[in-house]
Amino acid sequence: MNEFTAKHLAAMSIAIGAVLTPAVPIIIFTGVLIFTDTITGVWASYKRGDKITSKALGRTVTKMMLYSVAIFLTFGFEIMFPALSSTHRADSIRLYLPC
Repeated sequence: MNEFTAKHLAAMSIAIGAVLTPAVPIIIFTGVLIFTDTITGVWASYKRGDKITSKALGRTVTKMMLYSVAIFLTFGFEIMFPALSSTHRADSIRLYLPC
């Protein structure tokens, strides 16, 4: 990878990180809820005498990834289209795109 591409990738990574930083506490809270859901599910399964499989536990990873993507997309849309946010007046809808 040449120096030009590496600098651009680093700049894009920093920009994306700065935009999505406010979503991190929500992602952490969602992770705690998913972890709690998994623990209670395993406990209930144990009490019923069901087998715990890797396929069932694998759904936890899928759930976390999908929830994270949904949260990041929501934050991204709110930044790209601030007029559509609930904090803005509906009669002043404008499309804001970065230059």
